[in-house]
Amino acid sequence: MQVKHPQVLITGLYIYPGQIGGTEQYLYNLLRGFAENGYAPQVEIWLNQAFKTRFPPIIYQFERRYFQLNVSRTWYDLVLPTLDKAHFKHKDVLFCPNYLAPLYPTGSQVGIATTIHDLQFRHYPEFFHRRWRAWQTFAHGHALRRSQAIVCISDFVRNDFLRVYGDKYAHKLHVIPNPIDWLSRFQIVEEQGSAKPFPFPYILSVAAMYPHKNTLTLVKAFEQIQAKYPELRLVLVGQLTDSLKGGKYAQYSTQLQELISGNPAIIQTGFIDDVNLGSLYAHCAFFVFPSLFEGFGMPAVEAMSFGKPVLTSRRTSLHEVTLYKAQYIEDPMNVNEVATRMAFIYDKLSHFTAEAQQLAPIIRQQYAPGVVAQQYQALFEKIAGGGK
Repeated sequence: MQVKHPQVLITGLYIYPGQIGGTEQYLYNLLRGFAENGYAPQVEIWLNQAFKTRFPPIIYQFERRYFQLNVSRTWYDLVLPTLDKAHFKHKDVLFCPNYLAPLYPTGSQVGIATTIHDLQFRHYPEFFHRRWRAWQTFAHGHALRRSQAIVCISDFVRNDFLRVYGDKYAHKLHVIPNPIDWLSRFQIVEEQGSAKPFPFPYILSVAAMYPHKNTLTLVKAFEQIQAKYPELRLVLVGQLTDSLKGGKYAQYSTQLQELISGNPAIIQTGFIDDVNLGSLYAHCAFFVFPSLFEGFGMPAVEAMSFGKPVLTSRRTSLHEVTLYKAQYIEDPMNVNEVATRMAFIYDKLSHFTAEAQQLAPIIRQQYAPGVVAQQYQALFEKIAGGGK
């Protein structure tokens, strides 16, 4: 039986501002959608006390409960819902937005929805420590068993689950795309006026510096076209490897930083706020995202929402979430191919920009936070009270 106005508790303890990549922005965008839909009064968020003053403004529109984490947040996500059963007497749904479902029941009246963003560790085990791979295997299997619903952020992720686990949990798998908050960034750019962040044309790439984002290949490809386009720059936005969690990146980081530091035409910003990121999207020549693996691929869609030509990999989810309308790299590890495709887009920039601008309204509507949040709200109603 569906509950029309379920009370929802979201575990946001995994958020370390600026340190975990797209899963952080995903939750912020989803919360914006809930707020737009008037859903905020039904939502409570659990957060890490250590970052109480560092969250973006959207967080503070919701009821919040802070916890001082004395050990890894993993144990709190696993155990805290069980230890605090009294709190759950007033809740209908527990939403776990980053793969961890509670270890023990919170009560039969609480439905659990868990988002598992991808199974990357199964495809690229070399990027992860052995213990982390073992932990992910356990956590994903537990979430599948424990949750009433698993949110897959693309058809690719759902199909990957079916490939690994078969049809056993197929009835629990729900495809809901990531929300893309184009509007607030565009409004920021409008308020700032038309001032460009740089006096030169630039290619933009937005990605935390994980190895699978393949920024190393992008840097090498850019070096190949520099002589032909001396006015062009490459701007890299995203968390640096020394601030990232969840894998082993030292060797990759050293190699990448050596190339970047030796090239004055490459600008690396690190993690930046929405004000600056929106401006960079709005004024770039085009966007490149040669990722090897994505469960979704938010930056590519964000750039398309700004009406920018996008060059990305024809791999995993990327052609799906870009609606098969971007420009694609068949082999993202092939430096020559990436360089050739970049030069081709830049040579015909007016043509590709006109196409991208026509597509932008479709992208904005498809992934609007309010639209995506409605899909979550419908799912929460379905599983509230422990329903299936």
